[in-house]
Amino acid sequence: MKKIIKKGYLVEYNFDFHDFVHYEIASKDYSIKEFEEEFGGCHVIRVSIINSLDSVYDINILDDVEKEYLSNVIKPFRSRNPKIVKFSYDNDKEEFIVIDLDNRNTIEELLLCDGVYICFPLFKKGSMYKGMESDKEYTLEDLGL
Repeated sequence: MKKIIKKGYLVEYNFDFHDFVHYEIASKDYSIKEFEEEFGGCHVIRVSIINSLDSVYDINILDDVEKEYLSNVIKPFRSRNPKIVKFSYDNDKEEFIVIDLDNRNTIEELLLCDGVYICFPLFKKGSMYKGMESDKEYTLEDLGL
């Protein structure tokens, strides 16, 4: 599991049984799942880098709307542990998301339509999924899903 929560990062989390939001400065490196298990079944909301006492930088790749939408789309396929990739299209004017359900294809195979995947509609470059890099594979954990 990729450890995306690093020692010293600020973690915002909550629990199902109340509405309070908790904050914790990570004492070691964690994956999201490890952190949630260690802190009694909490739900990680946001992970941030504390650069100085004056500024905190959000390191979440997806915003809340994108995260909720992708979570709902992949829900029936979670057990397949899919990869998610953002691609550029039409001379970098547009972009689209592909969910690779085989979790074995290369980016080149996805572009050749080889394998089992879900392809999202095109959107204007830079208008959605701004935190994702083009042509980079992301796991569900990378995206906080």
